Amino acid sequence: MDKTVAAIEIKNSNFKLLIGYLFENKINVLYKKTYPLRISNKDGDIYDLNSLSEDLKQIKNISDPKKRLRVDINEVVLALPPFGLEVYEASKTTSTVDIDAKINKTDISNCLNMFKKLSYDTTNSSIVDIVPFAFSVDDNRTFFTPPLGETSKSLMINAHIYMMPTRIVDSFKKAIKNAGLEVSRVVIEPLGVNSLLNLNKIEYDNYLLVDYNKDNTVVSFLGNNRLYASKFFSVGGNEITKSIANSFEISMDKAEEIKCLYGLDLRETAFNAPILSVIGEDNVSRKHNIKELREIIEQNLVQWNVLFLNCINTLLYDYGDLKESIPIVFTGDATLLNGFKDFIYKNYPNNDVRFYSNDSIGALKPGDVNLLGSVAFVSTYKGSLEDEVRVEIKHVSRKKEKEIYREDEDEL
Repeated sequence: MDKTVAAIEIKNSNFKLLIGYLFENKINVLYKKTYPLRISNKDGDIYDLNSLSEDLKQIKNISDPKKRLRVDINEVVLALPPFGLEVYEASKTTSTVDIDAKINKTDISNCLNMFKKLSYDTTNSSIVDIVPFAFSVDDNRTFFTPPLGETSKSLMINAHIYMMPTRIVDSFKKAIKNAGLEVSRVVIEPLGVNSLLNLNKIEYDNYLLVDYNKDNTVVSFLGNNRLYASKFFSVGGNEITKSIANSFEISMDKAEEIKCLYGLDLRETAFNAPILSVIGEDNVSRKHNIKELREIIEQNLVQWNVLFLNCINTLLYDYGDLKESIPIVFTGDATLLNGFKDFIYKNYPNNDVRFYSNDSIGALKPGDVNLLGSVAFVSTYKGSLEDEVRVEIKHVSRKKEKEIYREDEDEL
């Protein structure tokens, strides 16, 4: 069994924890849970750092008798959404240090240190990771994975430098540290998902990765295992719920229930039965039907699509007509809306559209993909900056039937 990883993803109104490991190109999930936040955030902006830290303390001690799992967590992998992501490209060359000129991790680390010394505008941004995409050695040999053990007097690395707003990176890390946890690794979410897609043999030369979740929509441009750019806008599935709640004068919970039950039902029927009866503030009872609901949802999706197209046009501005045919991979729980797939297929008939689903038992929802991707990304050595600072992760052990738990037995 490979090393077990505890990965967390901090969203606007909740955070998720997933404990799992990579085995035979599949993520095996030991535990997954979503925790509500007492004070919500907004797309990377943490409004109350102390409150978030207190919420995060819940995961320090995990106990699940049904799964015979008890674990103390002291370090986590942070799945970081690419809000405000900047991507730069550079190359550096170093001489190998081994007496026999065999390339090892020290050579890669030395080269990465040269990247860190380059001049960057770090006034408001910080380096999150430096990820190599090509390794060149003697005799004009090129590798796309770390060429450990190869014989060469020099090593040249071409890499992407990923930077994000310092306020976002630092606040996420500080909240976790104040909760008594260490960040063992940071994974930029689209890079993690790309690793997961590769495990499942879903590979494209170029593609758009779309995380349509309840809070926002993140659109990333990837190709050849490289993340070129990301954009996002603060419209997700919750906007539809809010519109239903406002139009029908009902609670958000009731609006979410109706949205999940009916969705975008485009079937034309002669009988337009009411789906809801509401007594308004004027004490007048009003009935709402499926046609009204359909109009609300369709209007929201049309507005969402305008913003989505703006993201695509921005990301692919320098790539001619690529947007007309580029494959699009959708993730995120908002894609579960009944009728959403048909809406996308109708509006993007020339694109190869996929709605990613995975077979990791215990994490089957589209919204689990970022955490699964983080586990996939950290489970193999890529020669990235974060590989060099990674803290050793201990195993999570599940006890056998006859064994008795002790409070100090399991530790992550």
